[in-house]
Amino acid sequence: AAPFKSENRAGLTGDELARWNEFYRRAEQKLVEGAPAEALAALDEAVSIDDRHATAHFRRGHALAQLGRHDEAKVALVRAMNEDVCPLRAPSRTNEIVLQVAAEREVPVIDFVSIQEEHSEHGIPGDAVFLDHVHPTIEAHRMLALEILDIMAAEGIAKPNMDEATMRQVRSDVMSRIDRSAHGRALMNLSKVLGWAGKLSEAYRLGAAKAAELDPESAEIRYQAGVTAQLVGRLEESITHYRKVIEIEPAAALAHGNLGVSLEARGDLAGAVRHYELSLHYGERKDAQRNQANLARARQKLRESVTPQG
Repeated sequence: AAPFKSENRAGLTGDELARWNEFYRRAEQKLVEGAPAEALAALDEAVSIDDRHATAHFRRGHALAQLGRHDEAKVALVRAMNEDVCPLRAPSRTNEIVLQVAAEREVPVIDFVSIQEEHSEHGIPGDAVFLDHVHPTIEAHRMLALEILDIMAAEGIAKPNMDEATMRQVRSDVMSRIDRSAHGRALMNLSKVLGWAGKLSEAYRLGAAKAAELDPESAEIRYQAGVTAQLVGRLEESITHYRKVIEIEPAAALAHGNLGVSLEARGDLAGAVRHYELSLHYGERKDAQRNQANLARARQKLRESVTPQG
């Protein structure tokens, strides 16, 4: 997960900051263009000027991973986590202290960091073990539960008697009790939080991919899926989600308005006008000015598109 907040180091001169910005912008552009080697070269220059900017290390880690240099990528991504100035995740030093104190006091400890790495491709924890920056997936919770059970057995606290077949049955029983609709709403809410934090790609992954898959008939979830798809530029996906919302709730004013935005961006001006009109018709008074502005703009574009030139 990307750092929550990055800052340039104190003491940079104006010239240094300008050069850093130039290299960083170049790197971001090269990553978008699918040129990780050129992005890495620019990021190396940026980091040589300022090695405290968390997102620069994060971007560098991604460039290295795309080049197949996974060990170096892991180092860069851990550095990004440690340089995050809004450290919602435990920095490496915190984990070191936990292990140190446990060893000094001779108490059992579960090294969850190592467990995550063992179950992650190239030892880099990602979507397989985390929903976002800190919350483990259901499968990661299962792994943690098994580790706790092993510790309890070693300490004589519990005497589990489970073979592989029993463990599979327990897993099946637990998974069958999960309310897919409630799970979908939980992921939708997490998607909203990530969106508010500016982490749009992660909000999209949870909102449009996972939550909507769990409860595809929920208008609220499909609306959030449409919003996240729209924000990352996936217009066709957003259109599909908004149309589903309107199918479920024909008077969903916000869905009509956002569908109008996506249709306008796609060039379907007649469709955009129609849904802006419906958004204005069904919408609340506080949204009227925005809806009127959208409608007027789309109508003007539509008139210009059908008016003979010259």
